[in-house]
Amino acid sequence: MSNEIILDTSIFADLRGKNVIFTGGASGIGREAVIIFAKAGANVTFGDVNKVEGDKLAAELGSHVQCKQTDVTSFQALKDLFAAGAEAHGPADIVCANAGIHEKEDWLSEEYLEKDCAWPSMQVNYVGVLNTIKLALLSFKRSGKAGSIVLTASVSGYMDSTPVCAYTGTKHAVVGLLRSFKTVAPVYNTRINLIAPWMTNTPFAGDTAMKMWGELPMNSPEGCAKAIVFAAINPKLHGCGIWVGGNRLYEVEEGYIRTRPDWLGQEMSDNFQKGWDRLSAPYGKNGALSTLHYVISVQKFNYYTTIVVHSVVHSNSTLSPQKYLGSGSLRYVPNMPSLLSTNMASLLSTVMEFGKVSVTTHMPQTAIGMLLVFTLTIWYFTDARRRKLPPGPPGIPLLGNFSDMADSEKVRSKVVEWAQKYGDVVYTKIAEVDYIWLSSPTAVKDLMDKKSAIYSSRPKMPFAMDVASGGKRQLLMPYNNEWRNIRKYSHQLLNLNASKAYQPIQDYESLQMMYDMLKVPAEFYKHNQRYSASVIMTVAYGIRVPTFDSPIAARIYKVLDNLTEMSAPGAQAVDSMPSLRYLPQFLLGNWRDKGRRYFEHDSDVYLTMWNDLKKRVDEGTSKPCFCRDFYLSDPAKNGIDDLAAAYTCGGLVEAGSETTASSLNNLILAMCQNPDVVKKAQEELDRVVGNTRMPTWDDESNLPYIRAIIKELLRWRPVNKFGMFHANTEDDWYKGNFIPKDSVVILSWWAIHYDPKRYPEPEKFKPERYLNYKLSAADAINLKDPLDRDHFSYGAGRRVCPGVHVAERSLYINVARFLWGFNISKKRGTDGKFIEPDERMVRGLLSVPNPFECDIQVRSTKHSNLIVNEFQVAESNQQA
Repeated sequence: MSNEIILDTSIFADLRGKNVIFTGGASGIGREAVIIFAKAGANVTFGDVNKVEGDKLAAELGSHVQCKQTDVTSFQALKDLFAAGAEAHGPADIVCANAGIHEKEDWLSEEYLEKDCAWPSMQVNYVGVLNTIKLALLSFKRSGKAGSIVLTASVSGYMDSTPVCAYTGTKHAVVGLLRSFKTVAPVYNTRINLIAPWMTNTPFAGDTAMKMWGELPMNSPEGCAKAIVFAAINPKLHGCGIWVGGNRLYEVEEGYIRTRPDWLGQEMSDNFQKGWDRLSAPYGKNGALSTLHYVISVQKFNYYTTIVVHSVVHSNSTLSPQKYLGSGSLRYVPNMPSLLSTNMASLLSTVMEFGKVSVTTHMPQTAIGMLLVFTLTIWYFTDARRRKLPPGPPGIPLLGNFSDMADSEKVRSKVVEWAQKYGDVVYTKIAEVDYIWLSSPTAVKDLMDKKSAIYSSRPKMPFAMDVASGGKRQLLMPYNNEWRNIRKYSHQLLNLNASKAYQPIQDYESLQMMYDMLKVPAEFYKHNQRYSASVIMTVAYGIRVPTFDSPIAARIYKVLDNLTEMSAPGAQAVDSMPSLRYLPQFLLGNWRDKGRRYFEHDSDVYLTMWNDLKKRVDEGTSKPCFCRDFYLSDPAKNGIDDLAAAYTCGGLVEAGSETTASSLNNLILAMCQNPDVVKKAQEELDRVVGNTRMPTWDDESNLPYIRAIIKELLRWRPVNKFGMFHANTEDDWYKGNFIPKDSVVILSWWAIHYDPKRYPEPEKFKPERYLNYKLSAADAINLKDPLDRDHFSYGAGRRVCPGVHVAERSLYINVARFLWGFNISKKRGTDGKFIEPDERMVRGLLSVPNPFECDIQVRSTKHSNLIVNEFQVAESNQQA
């Protein structure tokens, strides 16, 4: 049975903002790994003995990368490397022990046999790796971060590799470090994995060996580097040894464990396991309790998923993994703490694979929590009204339909399928939480609009809202007086009349976007993100974001990263199953501590921005902006303290940054795939605007195809992967179906937008659907007949997006100008063939496209000159 892992580079997007410590990064595999980390947005501090090459590489990659001369045989040098990373970027998230050397001695030489051992190999390849692991665990413990360690071994660590005997021995030792630390690392909330490259085309291998290898499959340095990065960022990998051969990846540790009875015999294998259990399982206060954790490894979706299932038992318990987990491919790892809260999706995938996982808890501290869960379960099955729940797909006991939402990339196709099969209201559940999917315009209108008094709250989120947001984040706030007070201010800022005042800001930022796109088209992703952040920051705080690499942009997008991670469905166990909040937090990965760290970071960013704003206002130096007017209105008189005010202003930045940017980047993806749409748009723009000026606000009414493109864009790719989440505050009935109080009620816009009866060939990008549609999105929201709405991407009811006017203007001015000025097409590879863009999305909540390549060319010299001149004039006016 092959344990091949399919390398999914889309998860590299999760590296943005991560801090990486890397040894041996100036050449070979290490160099390529540093490049991948850096280009994915990670902050990298790498060590190498070759400082000249290291500094040169760091200079090429940018200010978020630094090299420090490091000899890994020196413990002090390694400490200095970690300190340099912490000082520049903060404590590490990822540590890669990659430094290694090859022996040059000849074991067939009598002269060499008379010499002392090959200590340099031992010191670099083993002691250096061991000390790197130690310092990584110390860093993770002190920072409280969930850590990831990747070791670089070699196939020589699994096989005999004569005649490099000392090297082979050290690499076997590295494999031993993986096997021993995989049970220790999780105590520090850390994953540890290893890559073992086969023959790789680097100078390290040597010309002689390369020639002997001949035509056999060979790794490239980049192929091995991708394996390192994949192991570093993939939360589903722990304790894995990844064999890299011909740039293909295979997990080998599971086979080693699974086949142990074959080479030891069943009796000896069982005795070994019992001995291991006794030696490594006991711990706890005075030895009174033992915590046993079973790690199941399943081959699913062509990669390894590691799940931790807890069984907290008395020290004299006779529970066994076989009794409670049944048969299957499993690994038993004692003393492994909770990874459950960060890997809930994997748990559900495992349950689906095995059909059964038992979680047993016998612990005095958890009695109250377990009693509550039991009571909720009994209540759930005895409420007669629940026999009238809406139809929906079957789930599995206790966990319900969680596995259907485990892979965010597949949710949109599932909800479309459900709507076609079960109708316009679909029921699913996760544990004790009910989910109601409103899959037709009529259902949305009847409940979210007509019954908005009870359908305007938000789901209970103990982690994301109560702890990580301190109860202050407007986006996640329940429907209450506090939310209404804050919403009133948002409406004042973003209503139709107010939004017209922001057109000069959008106009200027759009001109810079065009200029940036002209100068560095390959970085279109960042240009759109900068535009979005700068518009909302200027509107809210009177502060521009001049470049994507500016400190203010980094702070904003770090908060956005936190928000995306904390709010994605399934990201946190307690948000999926709120009753778990009554259990001791250590059973769920110390989720409260993690949430507090998010809150401390985000509140510090927002309070700093708010306090700086107040200081500028008091000194008379603040530019006109929402936050200035908000401060002068004395929000405290309405019960809004500084923290709530800071989050109110920060919430506007959250709402206006990534959503607009992702829509603009999705536009480029759509244009790449639909050259006919680009052609039709440019024909309209040339006819109405010409090539002697750029599109302006006054042109909008004369550009129906551009308006149609924007509507089709929001239908084709709404702003998040799931839908808009509401919650009902009372029990309700709809068309004979019971909707329980506190259900998560979802505006299922993917189901609505991809209904083939409403939108023939819904998967295709066809602006023609909207050519005769005259209303703006804001006007369409209030139509009496829901079937007349253009799309539902701005939501419905009292939680409808307050920024719809600003968002529509941003999309119009950028779409019109971008298509006026540039040709967009698929990029050609070195073989002359088109490179198909990646259609998947970045992991998480929002519909952010995976980074992809495309060819963006200015349409003519005349267009180019006009773009430059327009921006220079605007920039001069801005500085005047």
